[in-house]
Amino acid sequence: MSNDNPYSESQFKTLKYSPAFPERFGSIHDARAFCERFLTRYNDDHRHSGIAYHTPASVPDPCANDRRQGLASLVRLLARGSHLAGDVNAVRRGRVGRRIARRAAGKATGRAMRRLFE
Repeated sequence: MSNDNPYSESQFKTLKYSPAFPERFGSIHDARAFCERFLTRYNDDHRHSGIAYHTPASVPDPCANDRRQGLASLVRLLARGSHLAGDVNAVRRGRVGRRIARRAAGKATGRAMRRLFE
């Protein structure tokens, strides 16, 4: 037994020692169907001692919101960096006027679309 992923190891042990686990499966389709039923029950109905006898489906992920916020701020940072890089390249190539005109046209189009769909 490895300690790579204790959650999957625990799930596999519960699966393997389940009274419903057959000696052999008739086909790969039978095995997949059994595992799908088992894992649905394991995650939605089975009460786990490690999470105060709640089901995994009933316990919210406390880090999910932090991950979403972190991802959103990273996307904003990358977008800002992209705009700055574009501005620097426009200055180098002498195309600042075109870049400003495209940005102004984009903003005006965005405002018009927002008004249209309000």
